[in-house]
Amino acid sequence: MRKQCEGGAQWIPACLLQIEPGQVVRTALGSKHTSQMINAALRLPKQNADLITEEGLKTLGIKTTQNPKPLAAQGFQVDDKLITFPAKSLSQPDIFYGPAKQNIQKRRSIAQQLQKVWRKPQDLDAASWNLHNVTFSKPVSIEKMHILAMYGCYGALEEKATEITIKDVVGAMGAALLKHNIGQLATEPGGMRRADNIAFGRALKSWFTDVHNTKDGCSLIVLLFTKPVKWVADKNGSPKTKVKVVDDQHMSNLALKVNLKMGGDNHWLDAAKFNAYLGGRKDETIVLGADVAHPGSGTVEGVPSVACIVGSVDNRFMKYLGSMRLQAGGQEKIKEEHMFSMMKERFQAWKDNNNGRLPKRVLFYRDGVSESQFPQCIDLEIPGIVKAHTELNNKKPDPELKITFVVVTKRHHTRFYAIHKSQSYETVEKRNGVKQPPYVNGNLKPGLLVDDYVTTPTGVNFFLQSHCAIKGTARSAHYHVLKDGIGLGKDSLTEVTMMLCYAFGRATKGVSYVAPAYIADRLCDRGSVWLRDFRLNTPAKYKLPKDLAGDDWPYDWPALDPKTGVAWEFKDRVVYWKHKMAERISQDTSVWGENYSIDPMSERLNPWHPNLDNGMFWM
Repeated sequence: MRKQCEGGAQWIPACLLQIEPGQVVRTALGSKHTSQMINAALRLPKQNADLITEEGLKTLGIKTTQNPKPLAAQGFQVDDKLITFPAKSLSQPDIFYGPAKQNIQKRRSIAQQLQKVWRKPQDLDAASWNLHNVTFSKPVSIEKMHILAMYGCYGALEEKATEITIKDVVGAMGAALLKHNIGQLATEPGGMRRADNIAFGRALKSWFTDVHNTKDGCSLIVLLFTKPVKWVADKNGSPKTKVKVVDDQHMSNLALKVNLKMGGDNHWLDAAKFNAYLGGRKDETIVLGADVAHPGSGTVEGVPSVACIVGSVDNRFMKYLGSMRLQAGGQEKIKEEHMFSMMKERFQAWKDNNNGRLPKRVLFYRDGVSESQFPQCIDLEIPGIVKAHTELNNKKPDPELKITFVVVTKRHHTRFYAIHKSQSYETVEKRNGVKQPPYVNGNLKPGLLVDDYVTTPTGVNFFLQSHCAIKGTARSAHYHVLKDGIGLGKDSLTEVTMMLCYAFGRATKGVSYVAPAYIADRLCDRGSVWLRDFRLNTPAKYKLPKDLAGDDWPYDWPALDPKTGVAWEFKDRVVYWKHKMAERISQDTSVWGENYSIDPMSERLNPWHPNLDNGMFWM
């Protein structure tokens, strides 16, 4: 180890060093340690609270028999008990589906036949519902499913493949799609083929070409897909899903995902309540979510971050189309030109679905930003929204444009615990396939709203626990309102946010934070999947050069900082180099595909195939 001291550098042999326990590990953990870490983190609320009030406070010297207490000598007075305060509870939104398949009236549209899902008290406690006897609120139409099966795709059932054939899978999946009113599926499947696992990538590419050249439609089911399969499919423009031979409920869940990928809506929320909370202007409102995903620990310098924005296209706020860009690795703020171009795409998509008019109200949820970065959102990202809107409005600012910008954070250390059993709910677990007796979980019921006492003293902010924690202690999302140009106010904004937590069409439950931001996070994950091979095998030309710190630039870049006109500091050179690498990687077809346009003025700058633009293929 190299230790810097007054006399210069000293090198200490590793054999003389001892690692102190309790240190933070900043590299990737192995599977064993990851599993142990997760199990340690999945503590129920009582265990978690006891660790804070006992071990934690003793470690900090707050709970001690020593007199005077160490912190008291420094002028601090800290209570050794958790604080208790009143909180609010928001009702879960009503969920609407179409009627059961056999009850559909053909002369009326599905929108005219929507029915509210009845939920038992235990369903409300779990913030969930099921797909029994319902059809999707806006089902899509598909013609035929095309099947490509990998050898080994049946797993433990592979030896019985003669009994469980591809046609059996098609039959089960087709029945599930029809049950939920997805199209008029042909009784015979489209193309079916087995692929050698070793040459699966080549088989997949050629098969996409064959499918596109048929007249059978382009709906695709891939058995046992893997992450590389997703990248090949996205570049070649083919929606897909995962199929196993399992029960009806699982097939219904797969049908739910197929409908999303193909551009449909699975359920709708209460339109009248949405309109009331949005001041009667929901038809003029676009809801957006944004996030940035960064390279993981241990990756080489130069691997870019993935920035994404998703936006609604109608007044149901269930369908969110997306935009994606690469930017400098580790940079949280969305690059200004990316913010402009992605917002331009999202406004254009909304305009295309709303008779050529632009939205007047923008409700924007930004994920992943820390409090120290709030000024960047105000100074750079909000102006980017305005600039994109102005560009599409014949380059004229719209005086009626109103923007509400909300940041959602999840990585905080605030936890809330129930005081009485009535505030919590029972949980039933299975161990070795056997149901265990129910026990009181200790987490608060979904709908918890805390907008006072422990919130940030400056600015409008609130905690909202919209979900039911499956395991461990629930963590509420913390929302910070940086700007409320729409004028929703805290009451309406919290209600709208609660409703949008139930707009995550991929699941039949409320999610832990607002759906637009969650969907943007999922799209970022998809971009990270595409970069996986690049991260693991980064070419030398994309690695940080050793001579970057030298006096001479080895590249065709300015020797002086264009903003300040002075010589670059080393850290500034690294940041500038990361920006350039992100640009080069996005233009490298071997990494980012052939669909990304290198023209910054292009109307479309996304890396996936254009025929995927109208659906949430990443869901």
